[in-house]
Amino acid sequence: MLLSAGGGSLGGVLAATWGSLKPGSLSLADLPSLAMPLNQKLNILVLGSDIAYDSHGKRVEGGSTRSDTLMMIGADPARKRINVLSIPRDTRVLIPGQNSYDKINAAYAIGGPELTMKTVTSFTGVPIDGFLALRVDGLVALVDLIGGVDIHVDERMYYVDETAHLGINIHKGWHHMNGAQAHQYVRFRHDALGDIGRVQRQQTFIRACLERMLNPLVLARLPQIVGTAQQYIDTNVPYRDLVRVANFARGLPKSDIRMVMLPGNFSSGKYLASYWLPNSIAAQNAITDLFPDSALVNQRSMQAETVDRQKTVRVTVLNGSGESMMATKAARALRLSGWNVWAIAPYTRAVAQSQVICQTGITDMAPSLQTALGIPAETVSASVGDISTDFTVIVGKDYAKAFHAHALPGQQSDSAAAPTRR
Repeated sequence: MLLSAGGGSLGGVLAATWGSLKPGSLSLADLPSLAMPLNQKLNILVLGSDIAYDSHGKRVEGGSTRSDTLMMIGADPARKRINVLSIPRDTRVLIPGQNSYDKINAAYAIGGPELTMKTVTSFTGVPIDGFLALRVDGLVALVDLIGGVDIHVDERMYYVDETAHLGINIHKGWHHMNGAQAHQYVRFRHDALGDIGRVQRQQTFIRACLERMLNPLVLARLPQIVGTAQQYIDTNVPYRDLVRVANFARGLPKSDIRMVMLPGNFSSGKYLASYWLPNSIAAQNAITDLFPDSALVNQRSMQAETVDRQKTVRVTVLNGSGESMMATKAARALRLSGWNVWAIAPYTRAVAQSQVICQTGITDMAPSLQTALGIPAETVSASVGDISTDFTVIVGKDYAKAFHAHALPGQQSDSAAAPTRR
């Protein structure tokens, strides 16, 4: 959260306070260098770990736990972007030094952050400069310090595990979540999508934190936030580099902070355990797009220039306009422009502004989708849409208003309605 928050004075406040909060790590002599821009790419593996309990529900200090969250963050000053690859914890990989495949989060229990970094590099081909591990109790404290986050819950979340001291009960609707509620939100995985749904909620949570960190009242608390963070963070990245990343991130628009989940599919009974199986081509393309320094870049599957990309990607259209048939009308407009509309469905709520969610991070195609829709929809680079398609278009109230006023594409006929799924 501290790595990628934007805001005009965020980097400066961090640079001015971090030295005094970490005596021995930084000195006054270091402060001028903290104001320097980030001049090289940094790849940092962010880990979140479970708290271990025994069979009687007693906390085990220093117990072997699996990582609950794996995110690879690339701060890329050359491309002026921060890229985040979320790796589902059930991803099936070969862990270096082991004789069989396992879930990627097992690497943390076997060999800690160091083996986890080796595993991620072996799997993605991306060189990792360091790790940052955050305990779940740290998340609670940090969310409380920033004054909570605003998140919409699409369906009620309920789960109780007394042994693991985990009780989740969050009702549908908008919530201003405190630290404990946010912890429940990002831990929950007992819905139809399991761990993949949790990855989506973690990305939603990060976006909510970024929005909150822009609040001037929160910026004023940064010295306390930074001091608290250090109590819960284990990292081998020099703090001056973390501050430089924050300095770099402060001027980035939201569209240049891209969050993508590793493309793949559920194992669906293929193995004894339940795995997330990476889609070899889509995963390779996503990794090399986010991290051009990956060793996989020379193996990337490139589409022939003659292939019409609009016909090869899939689009889901969701109706968040509050009016019936608006998603169908938008889907027709997209089809008339050559897009492959794969599904139409209602959205969980009405939204003011339409959105184009780039599920796999292909943001360069978003303007073409906006043109086909006829409105300036917000581009969201995060894997929070339909996991079976490349783009999710959420039709908002602005589309309905423009449709009634200006005869947008697809208004004349609804005869090309799409099936719910094909």
